[in-house]
Amino acid sequence: MSLGFLALYFLLFSVALLVRPRELPVRASLAFTLLNWAGLTSLGAYEVSQEQDPGLFTFLLVVALAHGAGAAVSRLQRAPAALTHAYLALTAVTLALAMPARYDDVALVAAWTVTGLVAGLAARGVEAPVLRGVGVLILYVALGACEWETPGRLTLLAGLVVAFVLVERGGSVRVAGLPQPEARTRFTAVCAVGAGLSLVALVGARMPEGLVTLGWVIAAFLLFGVGFAVRERWYRLAALAVLGLALGRLVLVDVAKLPPDQRVLTFILLGVMLLLVSYTYTRLRDRRG
Repeated sequence: MSLGFLALYFLLFSVALLVRPRELPVRASLAFTLLNWAGLTSLGAYEVSQEQDPGLFTFLLVVALAHGAGAAVSRLQRAPAALTHAYLALTAVTLALAMPARYDDVALVAAWTVTGLVAGLAARGVEAPVLRGVGVLILYVALGACEWETPGRLTLLAGLVVAFVLVERGGSVRVAGLPQPEARTRFTAVCAVGAGLSLVALVGARMPEGLVTLGWVIAAFLLFGVGFAVRERWYRLAALAVLGLALGRLVLVDVAKLPPDQRVLTFILLGVMLLLVSYTYTRLRDRRG
């Protein structure tokens, strides 16, 4: 009975918004949509969790499908684009909230990664900057949930690196109130940072405990390669930031703690990689000039 009442409540408010979506101001429509979703999701999840055999995943999946249907109806009704984008973003958020009810550990991180990747790529087709931002946020959640001891962590981190790059390469989406180049620059920077953090964690997990700094240097080298491959300077800037952190760790931590042989190896490899990066960067810059 409680779920039936909540479903009726949700349906009535949705119909009120979608029958004539242009009669309400955009801000009011967005506020009603968000409140409607919050009420249904929070109260419904509480009611479902009280059952002996809770079907929380199924409930949240139904809520996500309902909001996906709301996005389709709003588009058919030629509602303001912001309302359609809000329904799509809430669909992705609800799917992300549903994942912990069904999956855990490796499967949970993988599910979040796929959800964020699909949301980020789908945003290009529907020109939804909010959906794209939600997709990147879900990828960051997956990165944070990928603990050091998680089995299969290396595969998950590799997948996150690829996901961040694919979402960033998926194309630009217009953001109201911001010039197109500025919006694109901000988004690229956020994705480059995510890819850099994932790559640092991936390479660092492969290195022995005493050679973590060397792993950071390798990660910076790989980021430089990604930046040159896709011709995007934000990846190269992220690589420079990782390289600066590696140098700081080398001077402040590793010099005192490493054995002499590892210390010498780290300095030699670091110097070689710095020379390679400097040479490659200079050659490519001269070629473009």
